[in-house]
Amino acid sequence: MGSNDTYDILTTKLTIPKLAADGSNCPTYPEHVTNSVTSKKLQQHLIGTTHKPAKLIKHNGSFFYDNNSLSPLSDLEIEDHEELTEEWLQKEAQAHKVIYGTVDKSTFHKVKGKLLLLLSGRNSCQFIVKGAMYETDLLAQLQNACFVENSEVDMHTHLANMVIIKDHLAEIRCPLSNASFASYIHMSLSLAPSYKPLFTTLTANTCTAGQSVTKQDLIWHLNEEANSVAIETSINH
Repeated sequence: MGSNDTYDILTTKLTIPKLAADGSNCPTYPEHVTNSVTSKKLQQHLIGTTHKPAKLIKHNGSFFYDNNSLSPLSDLEIEDHEELTEEWLQKEAQAHKVIYGTVDKSTFHKVKGKLLLLLSGRNSCQFIVKGAMYETDLLAQLQNACFVENSEVDMHTHLANMVIIKDHLAEIRCPLSNASFASYIHMSLSLAPSYKPLFTTLTANTCTAGQSVTKQDLIWHLNEEANSVAIETSINH
């Protein structure tokens, strides 16, 4: 196992295997991480059962533990509280860094906020990894979508397929904004120059109105343009 497949935990000789991009080591990954973090006395931070030191209350230039405190804190007590808070923050960061250091970039965004799910077992681990892989695959499909004029796939089908992909992304909680989806559609029409004037007009109109074009409007205009092209082509033939 090479250095690229492991992660040094807290700059010591203790290393843990990185989570494979395909999830092949999901059966052992949760246990390795949990044991490693436990050995560093960071498990409670990882699972979120520690309590962050309460923020001090300031009143009339003095600091108190809470609103019910009668006596202000001394400089030494304030310093001790600040050190305790800093220690808690450092351990919290160290525990999370272990996880973030063992996953690739595509999985990182899926892991955030789901550490317990990731470490709860093989099936949960695979669910998250496969979800990240699925998202990557769906985005790749959008990026590679291409409409070619006079091909077997008409505009209606082309746009419907892209909407399906967008909906799948929303289902796995990776929704696309109207602007992002419009950008993917625009990119997919790079080999259809006759639709460029329509995009130019829509962009100019939305800029004037100070609003972005909605998915529904964009699809409607493109389908209407496709219908017009189809009618004109049938007449000419």
